[in-house]
Amino acid sequence: MKKILCLLVLVLLPFAALGNGAPVNTGKNNLALDGYDPAYYFTHGQAAKGKGAISAHYNGIIYYFVDAQSRDAFIKKLDAYLPQYGGYCAGGMAEGQRNDADPKIWKLEGGKLYLFQTQSAYKQFAQDPRKSIAAADKAWAKLTQGE
Repeated sequence: MKKILCLLVLVLLPFAALGNGAPVNTGKNNLALDGYDPAYYFTHGQAAKGKGAISAHYNGIIYYFVDAQSRDAFIKKLDAYLPQYGGYCAGGMAEGQRNDADPKIWKLEGGKLYLFQTQSAYKQFAQDPRKSIAAADKAWAKLTQGE
């Protein structure tokens, strides 16, 4: 019993320490990224649907993973693997809008994950990522001040 309790503390402690209460784009049942594995974008360079049996909770949000290795990597480095702007469309955020995103339309830029609602939003963002990120960061900061 003590082993199980210790394991739970080790798994959940990083989540408790990093909670910031910012909005997260979730669908039904507080599932982030429509069930896509947030670490897989970084570790394999592609979007992959996770499995409900391999999951983690962070700030009441559920994340699915392809395998236990991916889940463990996520738990160890939450800040590195969480999508920017709570998983909302980075292109929309650059225009001050909080739009849903399609986890199959994404970009890694500067070691961060950006998601997009449409290919058009992705292309607009990709034309000048630095400018888009600066605008989206400003809009996200304004949006989350009141949350």
